[in-house]
Amino acid sequence: MSNEQDNTAVVAIIIALIAFFVTTAQLLQALFGTAEGYRRCQASVIGAWATKTRRVWRWSEFRFETIFTTPNIHLYSVMDEQRPVHLGAFIEGSPTSRRETYTDQVSLGGTERLREFNGYSEANDDLVSWLSFLSMLHHFQFFYFSDTIYGRNPQFNLNDSWALAGKMTCPAITFRTRSWDFMPPDIVRPFATSNVGDILALAHRLGLHWKEVRPDDGVMRAEGNGQSITSTTVRGIGLLLQYTFDRSITEEKIRTLDIVRTLTVPSREADMLGFQIVSGSRDLYLPDFIFDKSNNAPAVKLTMAKLGINRDAQDMYVDYVQRSGSLHGFSDLIGMVTPFLPLPGSSVVRIFSPYPDVHDSPTNWWEGFVVYHARLLEYTEEKRKTGDLSEQMKWVLERFEYMRRTYPWNQCPSWEAESANNDIKNGRSIRFLNDLRNIWSMTMTYFRKLQRKQSFRYIDLVGAHIAQAVYYPDLAKVNIKAGTNKRYELGAGRSKRVAEGMHIYVDQIPKIIEFMKEKGFDDESIISEAWWTLILKAMCWHRSVAFIEIERGFSVPPSFHGSRIPVYIA
Repeated sequence: MSNEQDNTAVVAIIIALIAFFVTTAQLLQALFGTAEGYRRCQASVIGAWATKTRRVWRWSEFRFETIFTTPNIHLYSVMDEQRPVHLGAFIEGSPTSRRETYTDQVSLGGTERLREFNGYSEANDDLVSWLSFLSMLHHFQFFYFSDTIYGRNPQFNLNDSWALAGKMTCPAITFRTRSWDFMPPDIVRPFATSNVGDILALAHRLGLHWKEVRPDDGVMRAEGNGQSITSTTVRGIGLLLQYTFDRSITEEKIRTLDIVRTLTVPSREADMLGFQIVSGSRDLYLPDFIFDKSNNAPAVKLTMAKLGINRDAQDMYVDYVQRSGSLHGFSDLIGMVTPFLPLPGSSVVRIFSPYPDVHDSPTNWWEGFVVYHARLLEYTEEKRKTGDLSEQMKWVLERFEYMRRTYPWNQCPSWEAESANNDIKNGRSIRFLNDLRNIWSMTMTYFRKLQRKQSFRYIDLVGAHIAQAVYYPDLAKVNIKAGTNKRYELGAGRSKRVAEGMHIYVDQIPKIIEFMKEKGFDDESIISEAWWTLILKAMCWHRSVAFIEIERGFSVPPSFHGSRIPVYIA
């Protein structure tokens, strides 16, 4: 009888324990279930970022709160005083950078280097799109550092660079910790953040072109290079972006060269060109020049006014722009005012065209180079005979002829060859770019010293040139039609207009001198040598870049440069 009672008691205890554990499990499940959104912040949704997800117990509410972390994606100068590594990391494409940004680790060496995404399973499609966006930024940054910097050094990174100091801007993240309690009901996955200004520039760097940019209306759309960005408006948040890409662009069949060809110069000044803003060199006290391809004439007229050009010339050129739809002559401006854009040690030279026909300039075309050299020889010979040849003019001729000797026609890239601009994108030699940079830097030193002279201003010299250059298209057309154009033999099919344009430029030097006198500087010999130096400076600048044309109507409005309007990435 006692044994039966003992057995009954044991069974009762076991049942009680089971009931206790079941009840406890149900209670714990109910308690942990109060952590709303926790399941939506796991590795199956946000990848390695799930390691930063946690529950926090709220005694006052007797529940768990879900705390998660996502990136704020932005552009950062590598030399800004407060480096983002204190709160996040640079996006460099290296294994260390991938770890710091909680992006999937892959091998970057051997045959795997062209497959950084290492293949996607169907489960990866469920991940938030900002993880793909981060991975693609790493993908492009890796090729920038490993294939275009200092002789294709795969170990190169930002911390090793002294030459890029103060010039390069790099994608970066900072960590943003949030509570799921404040997530709008329409949002089912954690979102990353950015801002309109940075997301526009970052998309350009990935090779996308913006088709619609109307954030106030909740519309942003970009396509290109196998990728796309679309937007929707979410109640309680605002503008939500969705990033997608074609997986084939990460496969091995897409060679390194194909990726490198799409890279653009990663600097603030180069990014500004994608917003139709020409950044003026601060060393020469130049302002920025803002354009809008949707309405060329007012922007051109405003720029000419900034350069001190009189209203008659403004009205004449506005009439020409409206008649022709082109900016011939005026297109010289960018090479005269913008800082040298290719970064030291890098072969990336592609930049966005801020206004139409920016490449169509006598300071950029082969014909202009040939005529400039011929007229330069004539001018220096005349000055030598009279004993008035200055050291600066000797230097200009010597530097031009150095480039002709060093980079002759049968080499690629060549100094005068049209192919240096039209065919060779991100493949120009570091030596060629260094020579261009050195000459350009010496012209900058010359103009900085010259500006110390009383009443000389570099912006006046640029204005003096543009005030005459805008007349060249009509003058060249008249001269060619009348058969009075001065033309050196340039070969079949070459542009008579551009060749005649450089002749007109040289012939207008007396008017440039007159313009400068009106601005208060009357040393004629200095003005002449400064103009020859200015043209050499513009030629070096134009030879250092390759322009990306943006279709009219699809340009990013200048007002969005630097915009801090928040956007969210799904």
